[in-house]
Amino acid sequence: MLIIDGIIDERLGEDRNSRARGKAFEKFAVEQIIKDYYITNDNIVDSMLDGRDDGGMDYAFIFINGNILSDPSKFHWPNSNIELETIIITCKHQDTFKQSPFG
Repeated sequence: MLIIDGIIDERLGEDRNSRARGKAFEKFAVEQIIKDYYITNDNIVDSMLDGRDDGGMDYAFIFINGNILSDPSKFHWPNSNIELETIIITCKHQDTFKQSPFG
């Protein structure tokens, strides 16, 4: 955890409040989880679900044949041999973990 905290501190610079640390940790975690995909920062922002009543999910990504589905109306849908991959991410920078139930 010390190495990750060092990376987060470096990204934050002087801003060390807990909310900023949490958001910086989330972004770092998401970048590491999806690093094998071609994802832009806009894709990360668009995939954010963080909010009330989200069941603890922070980000969700849907890939069709390895391509991110960001706008279904502009997506080039394949006719056959479709591989669907869904990545749901929840991450918290805390010593404890509480999961909200889906409901």
